[in-house]
Amino acid sequence: MERARAEARPKGLAARLDFEMLGRQAEAMALRTVAVDDAVRAADNPQLVILGAGLDGRAWRMPELADVAVFERRPTRIAARQAGTGPRAVADRRITALRPRRPLPRRPRPGHGRHWP
Repeated sequence: MERARAEARPKGLAARLDFEMLGRQAEAMALRTVAVDDAVRAADNPQLVILGAGLDGRAWRMPELADVAVFERRPTRIAARQAGTGPRAVADRRITALRPRRPLPRRPRPGHGRHWP
């Protein structure tokens, strides 16, 4: 990472390939992040369920989620993060070992507010 930040292209084929691959991956991740953020903003849902790795920062950095219940599926990793004194999420975050047996509903059932039935 330090070599990539230095912006000096390394010498040697293997080092150069690693350097170029890191740059391409960063570009792809940025595009993916923008696309998913836009989709989250466009959705009119009171809940957000995050199943994939690398997406769990949204509850901290997206003020649009302030009134959204955010469910995250990586309880061990998240519990370790919560033990620290880091920034507080803007969203109502809930950590769960979610293993749905059927597709998740698009909206909560009537009478259940923002919570799963």
